[in-house]
Amino acid sequence: SKFELHGDETSGELLEALSKIGAHDVLVSIEMIRKGSTPSPQKGSASLAPKISKKETRIDWRSEGALIERMIRAFQPSPGAWTIFRDQRVTITSAHIATGAGAPGAIISKEPLTIATGQGVLVVTRLQSSGRRELTAREWVRGSRISPEDRFE
Repeated sequence: SKFELHGDETSGELLEALSKIGAHDVLVSIEMIRKGSTPSPQKGSASLAPKISKKETRIDWRSEGALIERMIRAFQPSPGAWTIFRDQRVTITSAHIATGAGAPGAIISKEPLTIATGQGVLVVTRLQSSGRRELTAREWVRGSRISPEDRFE
């Protein structure tokens, strides 16, 4: 089956949508087996998807903003793309790229929460501090009392 991507899906959203398509395709396959149809061979070679390590899910703010944004979507809802803020682990659950510049990891703006990357900036919309519930960026900023020297590592 074919599935068109829009470019803003998270892996969790894709899993849900593809599981519905897959369930339908399994029923079609069962019917083909019942009728004795020969399946079409796989196109291309098989690929391996190794387990994702925690190291791979850590955000490197020196990377391009578009890459970080895709990483956040790819690791949402699990295992989550994370960073360090004031020696605490913070998982960024939703963000989008924007134009701008600054030192990678620097907080460019608190409203909206904007973080500089290696190329461009990332506007964070939702995040979750370790052991806490997920918050909007506005709620998180209010509770964090960000100072000018604070940055994401």
